[in-house]
Amino acid sequence: MPENTKPKKYVETTRKITFDEVAMYIEEARIVDSTTPIFKLGDLADVYRSRMGQLRIKLGARVNTTRLKKILFSQIPDLQAQAGGGGRLSCII
Repeated sequence: MPENTKPKKYVETTRKITFDEVAMYIEEARIVDSTTPIFKLGDLADVYRSRMGQLRIKLGARVNTTRLKKILFSQIPDLQAQAGGGGRLSCII
C-alpha cells in the first residue's frame, strides 16, 4: 500500500517506533562495545530509512537529520555531538 493511502496515524506511529529502534541500536552498541561508540549521523539516518522501508513507508529523498538528532538527544540524555565532527555523534557513558 503506498504511503499516501496509509492512514496518517499509522505513518506517525511507525515513525515513532522506528526512532525508538534507532535509539535501541545506539544503546546496544554501547553495551557491546568496550570503547565509546561513535556514530555518523548519516549512518543513523540510513538505519532509520532502511527500517522504514522494511515497514513499507516510503520516505523522501533525504531523512531530516536535524529532526533525527533532536529525537535521539531527547531519548538518550548522555548522547553528545562531537564538535567539528562532520555530522558525527558520540555516545558518552
